[in-house]
Amino acid sequence: MNHAQPASSWIKANWFVAAVVPLLAADLAVLLLPSSTSPRLLEIGLLSDLCIVLPGLYLACYWRKGKRSVLRAIALASIGFWVSSKLLPESSQFLVQRLWPFRYVALAVIVLIEFKVMPGVYRAVFSGASREEAAATLEQQSGMPAWAAKLAAVEASLWSSLHKAAKAILESWRR
Repeated sequence: MNHAQPASSWIKANWFVAAVVPLLAADLAVLLLPSSTSPRLLEIGLLSDLCIVLPGLYLACYWRKGKRSVLRAIALASIGFWVSSKLLPESSQFLVQRLWPFRYVALAVIVLIEFKVMPGVYRAVFSGASREEAAATLEQQSGMPAWAAKLAAVEASLWSSLHKAAKAILESWRR
């Protein structure tokens, strides 16, 4: 009975996972079954499930996490749009083709977020902080997932190492 309690509390806190499985299973079944619906209806269903319903369920489940959950829901919607474009045959991509230019807007938002977040990591790494310290700071300040914060710290560390190497080469030439 002690083992059931943690599982039920986990499911209660993370019901999103349980809700997404049947949603994705239904989408996959409709995609794999012989074409019984119109291509546009299939496209609308897949886009709405992956770009609206899935991120909406995520927000409904994890809204207490604040900004972090909103950013992850936006990321889920973006991934859903991309997945839809890969799963649907090109001949069935009416809305995907019409909405495709909006990916540039999403990319611009991602670049703006990176410009806002990354200077702190670069400052930390260039001032001598370890990758782990920089990643922990980034994760805490921006709400970025741990794996993404670690990748950002590795990137900053790489640029720091290249900067130090270039500086050493330039100093050796001056002598």
